Amino acid sequence: MRTMKSNLRGQTGLTLTELMVAMTVAGLLLAAGYGVFRVQQKTYAVQSQVVEIQQNARVAVNLLTRDLRMAGHGVPRLWTVDIGGNTYSHAVTTVGTAMTLLGCFGAPRGYLSTSADKGDTQIDLVDASAFDNEDRRYVFIGEYDKAIIIDEIDGNTVRLNQGLKKRYPTTRLTANADPGATQISVAGTSSILIGDILILGDERLHVTGIGGNLITFSIPLQLEHISGTRVNPIPVYFVQALQYNRGSNGTITRQDLAGGGRQTVAENIGALVITQIEPGTYEIALTARTDVADETGRYRSRAYQFTVRVRNPF
Repeated sequence: MRTMKSNLRGQTGLTLTELMVAMTVAGLLLAAGYGVFRVQQKTYAVQSQVVEIQQNARVAVNLLTRDLRMAGHGVPRLWTVDIGGNTYSHAVTTVGTAMTLLGCFGAPRGYLSTSADKGDTQIDLVDASAFDNEDRRYVFIGEYDKAIIIDEIDGNTVRLNQGLKKRYPTTRLTANADPGATQISVAGTSSILIGDILILGDERLHVTGIGGNLITFSIPLQLEHISGTRVNPIPVYFVQALQYNRGSNGTITRQDLAGGGRQTVAENIGALVITQIEPGTYEIALTARTDVADETGRYRSRAYQFTVRVRNPF
């Protein structure tokens, strides 16, 4: 017992001064740690805003550039095109921050269901529901023929204002075609001739013989093709009038002027300037900014400038 008391008397605790010094040091360390955290947080926020700006601008640039390059594609150049109650005679029309593009954009709107001969004024489509004799009547067939749909005859058959300038052979498989085969069974061989090159999936078939509904070709198939697959699909497009516009709220929209709704392409666009450098070549200057202001009340922004050449200007 005496030994324990002696040991306790020999121990000393922290004085108030030492405690205050320790708390001050701890506070300074916490403050320094918080400062580092705040700097990292601001850096992360800045980087996030930069990424946001880049993504926002990239979407607008990619879509606008893609459509602008295709302006004039499939459009009868000597005709005026009436769509949505307005008449267009140029592939690109710019007014202020609005740009109207005329052409065949995106994937085909249909395919021929049967072969068509040169001079035909009627064509049969797999599905004609996307076409009409009003705003969807200017058609581009097989990447060659440009015509106008006069009326719908019966279901998926439509009449054109002029005869086709080219022969379009097409059909479909009526049985599976296996790798190694040099003959396929099809729904019909109308307008298909010996010497034709037909497309089947990713393969090209050089026709060497035709007998009934069988087509013979020189090089064996490399892939399997199922019954019903279209042989030598002939695409059919219709001409569209697309308008890009920057609203007062900084939103760029894309609208089909035949009656389609507005599609938001990008938001927080501070400026959009479209300038024709020379016939068929346009310069587009775009400024994208962040959605929210920083601590100083300013918006971070990035300026982009690019030049696009229209492939089919007129």
